[in-house]
Amino acid sequence: MVLIETWQHTIDLASEIALECYRTGAKPLITLNTDRLWWGTLAEIPEQYMRKIPRHILSAVDNVTVWIALGGPEDPTKFRDVPASRLEIIFEGDKPVLDKTFEKKVRTAELLLGHVTTQRAKASKGGTDVRFEITKRPVHVQDGIVDQADIEHGLVSTQLPSGKVEVAPLEESARGTVVFDVPRALKGRLIQELRLDFEKGHLKEFKAKKSEEVFREVFEATQGDKDRIAQFTLGLNPKMDLIGYTTDELSLGTVTIGVGANKGIGGKNDSSFSFSGTISKPTVEIDGQTIMIDGRITL
Repeated sequence: MVLIETWQHTIDLASEIALECYRTGAKPLITLNTDRLWWGTLAEIPEQYMRKIPRHILSAVDNVTVWIALGGPEDPTKFRDVPASRLEIIFEGDKPVLDKTFEKKVRTAELLLGHVTTQRAKASKGGTDVRFEITKRPVHVQDGIVDQADIEHGLVSTQLPSGKVEVAPLEESARGTVVFDVPRALKGRLIQELRLDFEKGHLKEFKAKKSEEVFREVFEATQGDKDRIAQFTLGLNPKMDLIGYTTDELSLGTVTIGVGANKGIGGKNDSSFSFSGTISKPTVEIDGQTIMIDGRITL
């Protein structure tokens, strides 16, 4: 069964995807969320009800082989008014569903609307000088398709548009400093010039030029392995512009580094926190070999 998550503004797209499922012999199930329901839940529903496990969805996962998520609320600016602690409560209730999709290796795709493995890697640019280890972690080519080979290597999720190469570094191997020169949206705000300092594999300190308080609020409200490196990504898509959104990690000539949850790409971090930022025109070395200079691939 193909589960399609849609919102009121993506119903037409959901219908087209469901129709295509029928054409290929697959059986789709469409679930609908709306801005009124989403924001109303966050504002009005008592915590004990928000924490309840959605057992109907948990049961449905037993029959789901593909999960397609279409965007999010039509007006994401309202996230500015929602305490991060309320979002954490929703994640707490939904976490068993997420864990089960990983356990069953359900192929997932998020539509972003609105093998030779290496040993060590280093990225640098304008204040960034960070090092971490990869060893035998599989390197994933994100081409918008999750096939059996991807699943066997621990990759069960993708996104559209796509176009990147990524890996989950060893979670306690990060050393050094990361400075994201590209702003990144979080909770309706743009986090600007966020700096992450890693020591002995853990995020020791962070600060930002603008909206640091938003990052701090979300970080402190979440749980789990939130202070460990989660991803290293090389953008390969020449048609993606930098807009301060997660699609930035696809842009050719960039590097994206994330912290927090990373089980979807074969890592071990278990957390309700997930954040990534992008560096434009970086220099990247792997095992002493420079593979990118000022954003230009040299291989």
